[in-house]
Amino acid sequence: MPDQSSLEPYDILESMNIPDAWPVEPVTGGSDTAIWFVGWRTRPDDDNRYALRVFRPDQLAVFEREIRIMQLADKNHIPVPKVIRKTIWEDRPAMLITWIDGRPLAAQLLANPRLVRKLGSAFGQMQAKIHNIPAPPDMERNRWIEWAGDEPELKARLYNLPSRKTTIIHLDYHPLNVLVTYYPDRISGVLDWTNARAGDPRADFARTYAILRVEPYSAEGMILKWPYSAVYWLTSGAEATFKRAVN
Repeated sequence: MPDQSSLEPYDILESMNIPDAWPVEPVTGGSDTAIWFVGWRTRPDDDNRYALRVFRPDQLAVFEREIRIMQLADKNHIPVPKVIRKTIWEDRPAMLITWIDGRPLAAQLLANPRLVRKLGSAFGQMQAKIHNIPAPPDMERNRWIEWAGDEPELKARLYNLPSRKTTIIHLDYHPLNVLVTYYPDRISGVLDWTNARAGDPRADFARTYAILRVEPYSAEGMILKWPYSAVYWLTSGAEATFKRAVN
């Protein structure tokens, strides 16, 4: 997580013409950006809850791509934060986005394992829905291969692999970046589009499966190494997309 102590969230908000935000509180969990919860009421019926995300100075291209892809996802009915304001503060890109209700899917399933079939299927179906968003023609379709690592032999194989479909891919789709609500039990938001780009949906599915089964994430004491049955339900909805891609 980036060091937030050197950043001045109130100054950043003022640069967005938001001088009266309160409260402004740091949020843990961001791996690439510094995040604050922001209370800001623009009118009496305003929801009042936002998130301030601040990027590193070298992330301008990432910042612009993430905004573009989130707006594209929103147009295709994916529940994503809406960008309210954006700015450059001391060479750092920053955005104010809507706050999405819910708790991480990981926390919900660890607390209520009986929901794994219902929410696991919804998790996979949401990824499949993302894979139905065609990539804009001006987005480079193979850029994800360079992002994936520095193994020359693997990269050569990936470049030579015929791509049957190019869509938006998230590339960090896992139960910590998917929010769910309690009643009804449903997905309320998909977060952290920093890695998202155009690419082969098979790569996105494979990365999600690897996170779930091969190299699980852990955060705040939650060890995300699921039993096979949980992995099955968490990936089942996207599997149809995967099969269509390879056939």
